[in-house]
Amino acid sequence: MRADDPGGLRVAVRDHGPARVLTVSGEIDRATEGAVLAELRTAIEHHALVVLDLSGVEFFGAAGVAALVQAREWAEDHPVPTAWSATPGSSGTAWK
Repeated sequence: MRADDPGGLRVAVRDHGPARVLTVSGEIDRATEGAVLAELRTAIEHHALVVLDLSGVEFFGAAGVAALVQAREWAEDHPVPTAWSATPGSSGTAWK
């Protein structure tokens, strides 16, 4: 576990060969987006592949969307393949 935010955000980090897998749970909003961005930036800058698992996210606010757009731009600049996943029906509530 890397990031553990008092706002309920948890980011589990594990490596599988050249890939870094980030498993996010809790809420992604204005208060927690910085922790997600920090982990994504590190992963993009230092790994050949980045997988972002959002299946444990309970709330995904506008700041979370902006964070994913920013991360995608970083990945395109490096270029690093990224894969984002969320189990259908489990991505939580948006725009709370």
